[in-house]
Amino acid sequence: MSSQPNNVRRQKKNQTARQAMMISGLQTIYRNNANSNAIKKNIQSETRIFFLDISLSDINEKYAKIHQIIENGRLRPKGTEIFFVKKQMEHLLLTDKCIYEIKTQKLKSKPNSTHKQTMHHLAQHDNRSNIDNEYTQFLQPKILIDGDTTTIDVKACIVQESSRKHYTIPVLIDESYFKSPEINNTVQQENIYTHHIPTENIYIKRMKKIVRFHINSPNAFVFIFDEYEKNITDFYMTTENGILQTSDKLNNSFKDDLISFLSHFKLCS
Repeated sequence: MSSQPNNVRRQKKNQTARQAMMISGLQTIYRNNANSNAIKKNIQSETRIFFLDISLSDINEKYAKIHQIIENGRLRPKGTEIFFVKKQMEHLLLTDKCIYEIKTQKLKSKPNSTHKQTMHHLAQHDNRSNIDNEYTQFLQPKILIDGDTTTIDVKACIVQESSRKHYTIPVLIDESYFKSPEINNTVQQENIYTHHIPTENIYIKRMKKIVRFHINSPNAFVFIFDEYEKNITDFYMTTENGILQTSDKLNNSFKDDLISFLSHFKLCS
């Protein structure tokens, strides 16, 4: 009888080890998503989904109300937020070769002790406490990679004011994307790209507003503004992993977010 507890403990230990092994094996299935990793590293842009029945004029006319809806959801007490918004100003050069984005990068130098003493000495005389926190600007090429374009209808049932309405939402799925070289912060000089910019180019400054239901959600609603944030020049949804290689094309998680966004923004008509 005295050996029974030891056997039980041994069995539990073996079971825990087996569970850990199984979980370790499953991690590669869920986490090794090459496209998602490339998107998170800003090497590749997301798939875009456009709404065929909603025009730019419709969005610009209704954006004041949409903005109010977003702000009311964004400014709720922490833990009850509905929307999370990220604003990003983009500086682009359009050329016949490719698109270049003007980016700013912080240099992460690791000076030795002698260099640190020298920098500290200079800072004392130069009144600069953050002398080694320098930034550099560079051009990051964005190469267009052609992908499939597919038009499908998303069926939706939305409850509004105690009434249930059925909608058919036609969308265009554009699997083309922009690809950029990966930037390795450990080797600064090898990744600051210098290019001969064509003399004929167009400079664009625009504001991108990215709206998500959760901070880490793979799906987002994107508004592109002009540099003065007066007019919306484009709008669409993006997804990191919502595309299926089937006739249906969109997974259920993305469809739910799509329907929720249109319902919250009151864009269903």
